[in-house]
Amino acid sequence: CRAEVAEFFGSVNWLKGKMVQSSLAETPIGRLRIRGAANPGDEVLLGFRPESLTIVEGHASMDCNVLQGTLRSSTFLGDQFIYCVEVLGKPLVGKGRSIPVNNKDGLISLYVDAADIMVFPAGQKTGLAAFEQSPHPLSG
Repeated sequence: CRAEVAEFFGSVNWLKGKMVQSSLAETPIGRLRIRGAANPGDEVLLGFRPESLTIVEGHASMDCNVLQGTLRSSTFLGDQFIYCVEVLGKPLVGKGRSIPVNNKDGLISLYVDAADIMVFPAGQKTGLAAFEQSPHPLSG
């Protein structure tokens, strides 16, 4: 499967990364555990769908694949919310039935399961540079 095919079937949060262990990648938003194996040192492109982000409470940011960010926007779509969270300067889009709100520290905690993270060779997605430079669809 190619990165373009994954995106054809819906929105994807894309992250550049470098494998530090066979199932652990360093990314701009922190280390993410992945399912499967890649060679340490490999440059990779990680992707996960907005519905793969789960709002969690009571998890420390040190927990594997738990991200701490700031809620920037949310829109109720009738049966679910679509929202934008900024994690270490990187906007991520989430989608789910839970009401997205910042906790008392002004942060929101999100979890992405390793099984939901797609891994591709870094050079595969040609449109990533344009995506990273374009304004976020939910910003405004």
